[in-house]
Amino acid sequence: MKVDEKILKRIAEILELGENINSRSHDGNIDTAASFQWASSALNMTGRVFGTDSHYFTSIEENAKDFPLYHCFQVALGVFRAVKEDYENGAIFKLRQIVEAEVFDDFLEQSESLFSAGFYQPAAVVAGSVLEDGLRKMCAREEIELSKKPKLDSMNSALAKKGV
Repeated sequence: MKVDEKILKRIAEILELGENINSRSHDGNIDTAASFQWASSALNMTGRVFGTDSHYFTSIEENAKDFPLYHCFQVALGVFRAVKEDYENGAIFKLRQIVEAEVFDDFLEQSESLFSAGFYQPAAVVAGSVLEDGLRKMCAREEIELSKKPKLDSMNSALAKKGV
C-alpha cells in the first residue's frame, strides 16, 4: 500500500469515527471522551499531512477547546471533512513539492561537494539525475506522454511547448 493510500485510509477511519460520534449525539449532548479522542486523532493526522500552521489544524484545534459544545464538534467535523476532500483532490501537492525540493537540494549539495573535491564525473551524474527526475515529474504533472527512456532534451522541449 502506497503512502497516499495509507494516509487516505486513516483519514477515512477518523472521519467515520467522527460521523459515528455525531450520529450518537442527541439534543446537543455529545460524548465528551469520544469527541476528545476523535480530536486527538484528527489533529495528529491533520498536523502531519497539512502542517500545524494550516487552517485545517488551527480550526480543529480552536473548536476542540469547547467540545462539550455540540456546535464546536460539528464545526471541527466539517473542517475534517474538508481535509479528506482536499487530500483526495490533490491539495497536498505543495507539501510533496517541498519535500521533493529538500531531497533534491541534498543531492545537489552532494554533487557540489564531489565537484569541489575534483570528482567531476560523479558530480555530473548526481546533478543530472536530479535534473532528469525533476523533468519527469514536471512532465507527469502536465500529463505529457514520455517514451520508456526519454532524453532530457525531449522532456525539456515538451515542457517548453506547454509553456512550463
